[in-house]
Amino acid sequence: MKYTNKILLSTACVVSLLTGCNSNNNDSSQNQQTSETHNPVTISYAAWNLGAKDAETPNLDRLMIEEFQKKYPWITVNVVERPKVPGTEDDQNWNEFLSARAAINKLPDVFLADTIPTYVTNNWCRDISDLVSKDSEYQSLSADVKSAAVYDNMTMALPTAIYYHGYVVNKTLFNRQNGNAPKSSTTWTDFINEIKSCSSHSKNGVAGLGGIEHIIHYYASLINPNLQWFTFDGEKFNLDGQEFTDAMNFYLSIYNDKTYCYDSLTPEQVTEYFGEGNVWDDGNILAKWSASYELGTYQTNISNGTWDNRQLDFIGIPAYENKDGTKTKRTMASMDFNAISSSTSHPEEAYLLAKWMGFGSEGYAKRLELSKTVEGLSVINFAPLVPNEELMDEFFSLYPGWVEYRKVVESQSFIIEPLKYQVGYNECRYKGVYDSEDTMYTIIAKLLNGTVALADIKTELNRKINEIYQTSYTSFEKALNDFYKK
Repeated sequence: MKYTNKILLSTACVVSLLTGCNSNNNDSSQNQQTSETHNPVTISYAAWNLGAKDAETPNLDRLMIEEFQKKYPWITVNVVERPKVPGTEDDQNWNEFLSARAAINKLPDVFLADTIPTYVTNNWCRDISDLVSKDSEYQSLSADVKSAAVYDNMTMALPTAIYYHGYVVNKTLFNRQNGNAPKSSTTWTDFINEIKSCSSHSKNGVAGLGGIEHIIHYYASLINPNLQWFTFDGEKFNLDGQEFTDAMNFYLSIYNDKTYCYDSLTPEQVTEYFGEGNVWDDGNILAKWSASYELGTYQTNISNGTWDNRQLDFIGIPAYENKDGTKTKRTMASMDFNAISSSTSHPEEAYLLAKWMGFGSEGYAKRLELSKTVEGLSVINFAPLVPNEELMDEFFSLYPGWVEYRKVVESQSFIIEPLKYQVGYNECRYKGVYDSEDTMYTIIAKLLNGTVALADIKTELNRKINEIYQTSYTSFEKALNDFYKK
């Protein structure tokens, strides 16, 4: 069975309860009427981004829950607070927290999900295909977004937020160095050349390029559009292919050039060249790998003057120039998901909450409103998932001057980082055993620092990663058959 996920589309009309998601009428009389036509329902919710219950500063997601209950007054939402590790101020590990709740049959009705295959294997997630098939707004989402958490045509989680990965460029610094800031359409060749021409790794210098590790994850997919993250093609990894060899060679060509690659500098060199302090915060790196969940903080620092009206932009991944002169531009992204518990007694209401907290346009509009009006909240850090021009305009009104960022967002074609949804990926890339000395993480680290050559290990590396994947997938498929295909 091929892993590539596909969703069954439906033209069915939205059921009355789900239709309420798209209503824009929030006046009290309408809410009163709605409340009187429904029996009271209580559902529970858990998330890792809620902060402390008694925190002095406002938390946007807790405010969103309050607003949800105003919109749907017959639904009460109880937040399940994650306990602290005894004797510390650290939150309990997320999966340990969920496992403990599952052990006493008290999983939250809705919960943020970071390892969906694990939850499916443990029968913690409800198959919500029946609900998404009736939701026209869900059906309007990008195919890449919809397919991420779908297994054998079963939808096991809802998209909550999408975060774009790539390079933030400091336009102010490029201008100061008499250069041209790269754009989203800039090719890798021009990107590197412009950074080289503007960087100066010397005393009181300018740092060039920071954050190149992920080249090995996405570069092969620029060469071959049939490959996804880390050479996965839907059935297997392809670390023994020419595309991954080219990716490693390209990475090393950058890493080994200390004239502009910030990552290859020693801590002593960083201090000597750029002084004490945080080089990025000080405005002294031309381009830095980032993700869009950081951009809200960047813009807040710009707006409040902390960063002296610095001009930044987000260009994503530079374009790959093919041999025929055409360009391949792909957008790397990660996602947050909400799962609905397999044990919930109120799946429709749980769906309403998961949608409100995530992809739904009405919930997102409320999130924008709160972000703009509540003192102490940072700028909202993820763009709308639904194709809604008005929401997109409102979002980018918070990011004046980020012209290239909008182009990246509007591409609506993504390679989703697989950590949270791909079967076995965490084992394949990080935790799995490579040999008696190395995990998959440490052997890849040796490739990155040049202490091991890919040519010497690529056959065994590819064999091992696919062995780990097949073991994981066999277990996962058995769980699907045991729990969801009866």
